[in-house]
Amino acid sequence: MHSRTRWLIGDAGHGTSRSALWKLVLYDLTILRRSARAAFARKRDLLLLLVVVPLLLALVVRYAGEASVAVGQLHIGVQITIAAVLALIVNAAVGRRLAHLGQESVVARYALRPEAAALYAGCWNLLPIGILAGLMVASSPPLTVGAVLLAYLAGGASAAVQTSAMDRLRAWAFRPGHIAMPIHATTLRGVSRRQRAIALLVRRSGLFGPSLSANLLGLGVIGAMIGGLHLALASHLPGPAPVAVAGVLILLLLLASLRAHPSLLRYLTYLGLEPTLPAAVASALAAALLGGVLAVSIPAAFASPFAILAAAATLLLLFLAVALLRTLHFASKPRQSAEIAVQVEIAAFALVGYLAPPLAPAILIVRIWLLAREARALRSLVP
Repeated sequence: MHSRTRWLIGDAGHGTSRSALWKLVLYDLTILRRSARAAFARKRDLLLLLVVVPLLLALVVRYAGEASVAVGQLHIGVQITIAAVLALIVNAAVGRRLAHLGQESVVARYALRPEAAALYAGCWNLLPIGILAGLMVASSPPLTVGAVLLAYLAGGASAAVQTSAMDRLRAWAFRPGHIAMPIHATTLRGVSRRQRAIALLVRRSGLFGPSLSANLLGLGVIGAMIGGLHLALASHLPGPAPVAVAGVLILLLLLASLRAHPSLLRYLTYLGLEPTLPAAVASALAAALLGGVLAVSIPAAFASPFAILAAAATLLLLFLAVALLRTLHFASKPRQSAEIAVQVEIAAFALVGYLAPPLAPAILIVRIWLLAREARALRSLVP
């Protein structure tokens, strides 16, 4: 083991929960540092990081006051809902991280301590709590701030209860003497390697099995149902609530189409397939979903048809760009490094789009071309 990380596997039988927490935090920082170093090993990537971080900090300082006023103007029910959902998301991510640390890391002995795990989760929750409090203190009454923070704590407690219930359910399902569930092997459709890869990607990213046509049809129907739900809500609820509900549902389904595992994306590239193939499959699924929404929205004519088509085309192009960045980075980098690189580059292109909109598409196309050329060099590594 590397001498710099040998301190992580010291004596597990001694030490307080605070020292175990310190080991977990230092391990995360070590992984983050090495992942960031791998993600920005090249000079052009490091230059991108050095440009993006100061601009992001400047924008945060510039618009912090406006964001605080906007949050304060929201209805208290919306604020409480946002806090509870944010707590569920954060604690679900922390729970997955603790499960990984307890099963596949050199600090497993520390992550399996209940006191240290609770302190670790509390440390990660301090950041969103501080952000919420900072945004609301200047523009909201103290009672509202207290109610929002209580909603966040309630969401965190709900996530903890859900995690505990799932652990008990898994322990019961895999108890000694219990009959194991049968495993059924699935044969992927297709004659060529490319066809079978598409079926595998559709199975991982879609909702209706490995058939691409079935998923396109099913997502089109779901999109039409979302468009119909928007029309039904628009006739009863004034304001932006119907658009927000439909937008959240569309966003969740678009994110679901990007859930192909990073190791799968890398393996398909090593097999000699085109590295942009996973992004093309995910974009086809997204196009079917948006097509279903348009099929209901345009005849209803609640807005200009050209405006609706332009908004859908813009959303689809943005989704394609994110899918390509994610696919190409995961095909050529380790998972942690690729995640950091994708987030930084999305922030970079958002800044370019805000500061110089005409330059954003050209820079994005050049960056994707460079990543695709790098990923293509890794093809055919597996016979």
